[in-house]
Amino acid sequence: MLCAQTPAGSAADRTDDRSDDRTGTRPDNVRVGVLPSFVSTGRRPIAYLVAAVLALVGFLSVVPTAPAYASANELHTLLAQARASYKLPKLTRSSDLDRVAQQWTQVMANKNTLAHNPELAKQIPAGWTVAGENVGYAGSAAQLQQAWMNSAAHRANILDTDYNAVGIGYVKVGTRVWATQVFAKYAKVPSPVGATATTTSVATSARLADLSGDRKSDVVARDSAGRLWVYPGTGRGTLGARKSAGGGWGAFSVWSPGDLTGDGKGDVLARDRSGRLYTYPGNGRSGLLLRRYLGIGWGGYTIATPGDFNGDKKADILARDSGGRLWLYPGNGRGAFGARKQLGTGWQKLGVIVGVGDLTGDAKADVIARDRSGYLWLYRGNGRGSWAAAGQRIGGGWQAFTSISASGDLTGDGRVDVVARDSSGRLWLYPGNGRGGFGARKQIGSGWNVMGQIA
Repeated sequence: MLCAQTPAGSAADRTDDRSDDRTGTRPDNVRVGVLPSFVSTGRRPIAYLVAAVLALVGFLSVVPTAPAYASANELHTLLAQARASYKLPKLTRSSDLDRVAQQWTQVMANKNTLAHNPELAKQIPAGWTVAGENVGYAGSAAQLQQAWMNSAAHRANILDTDYNAVGIGYVKVGTRVWATQVFAKYAKVPSPVGATATTTSVATSARLADLSGDRKSDVVARDSAGRLWVYPGTGRGTLGARKSAGGGWGAFSVWSPGDLTGDGKGDVLARDRSGRLYTYPGNGRSGLLLRRYLGIGWGGYTIATPGDFNGDKKADILARDSGGRLWLYPGNGRGAFGARKQLGTGWQKLGVIVGVGDLTGDAKADVIARDRSGYLWLYRGNGRGSWAAAGQRIGGGWQAFTSISASGDLTGDGRVDVVARDSSGRLWLYPGNGRGGFGARKQIGSGWNVMGQIA
């Protein structure tokens, strides 16, 4: 990849403009570097365009600053306005493309590195004929959109008449906005949403239990024979055909914490009967890589996996000790944890503790817990590693369930959901409403009593 390097602090930018090479559309357009890639569907070649990486430094100080708060919705609005100014139709927002864009934006922010998604063509839903991507960072959404429009290759993506779908990823770290635009053309746009639809928050993105690499939440379960299974989510509130992640798991308790290692792939956390804790990095294909030993002495803890609980864009875990004290173990983005912090006492009164991600729609990870009487409680996170408010009772009758878990957003609406198994082995989906509660439940399976644990 070619790029122009400038001294730190200079009023210049660093760009890498990759233009397109499309069969039958236009000749090669070389700017800084050309990296065309062709993907075959078995019928005819399909051009896969990756537009330029754009890093924004001092020159953007001349652009008016947008309000401190911005979001993927704002970026989508700015994109629509840019196309409208050229009398071009608005691109349909796709929640499936949003998920891909959001996850990749999180990877860039975690690594503090600007790059294109090398798996873009595989991760976006099948059926596309042309696809492209803009990535960048700046001080605000408005600055970033303006810089994209000032760059010929990025502007070509934004104004391309071939595209009919877009997904937006947005992460803010300190004063820096990271963003991704994923463009595509489909005969039928997958999972279309409106411009004001709720998008997957950073907290939820860190919690996303995506073992299969399609940027949809999955369910992980261990059966009574010790086999580990990945049930890929469809993004429509159902589960696809399961895939084996291996045997020999009978001696382990397992959790699906999201991305602990910072590589954009869902991982597995496991504890053996001796109390030793391990991270099993996911390979993005429903399999696992070599495990990493984290420590011993975890046998007396109840573990919950909320996603990013302290606001540093890395997945964390919560653990309750035998004395009822709740601890935060902040993830370091490399599969391990930093120094723990006590969050409270008296948690022995709660039989089940589940880290759900952002249940309330405020982009901060939350926790739900069931008490001994079967009441379900919501504990709102403040995004800084503590609580925003006292526990709030949000339901009763949950003693009927033998398992309660959360895998992220199973319905594809940008809101986290909860999965519960009843005593008859039926599996129920409780779709989150984005306000700390749930919509009408939906049965998504039966025969789940054979599972010793559902993560």
